[in-house]
Amino acid sequence: MRYSISVPIGAWNDLLPATLKSLLCQSEPVQIALLDASNDPRVESIADEYDHLLAYRRHGPDLGQSDAIIEGWQNTDGEILGWLNADDSLFPHAMQIASERFSSNPSLDLVYGHSTIIDSNNTFMM
Repeated sequence: MRYSISVPIGAWNDLLPATLKSLLCQSEPVQIALLDASNDPRVESIADEYDHLLAYRRHGPDLGQSDAIIEGWQNTDGEILGWLNADDSLFPHAMQIASERFSSNPSLDLVYGHSTIIDSNNTFMM
């Protein structure tokens, strides 16, 4: 199974590099679409750093988060669609676990995980 993951960006967030790294450490094939409406040169710099790993990227205005997410999906061809905001990350093997769930139950339309909040000191919040 191949994933299409949109990463919409409305404003710079220091966690963007961690977001992209969390996608790169997944064991499943993933196409990443980075959709930047921030007009922030730091986002473009990070996108340049990860450009070889991005299946699609766009810098410039859009019609909002939903529009950007859909644009990313329309410009990638994964079987499983998802998105991460610029301050979200996936735990290692999250996509593998989702793939296993889809494979074991083909009638599933949706797989999701629970959120874990991490503060600015990288401490898990309960």
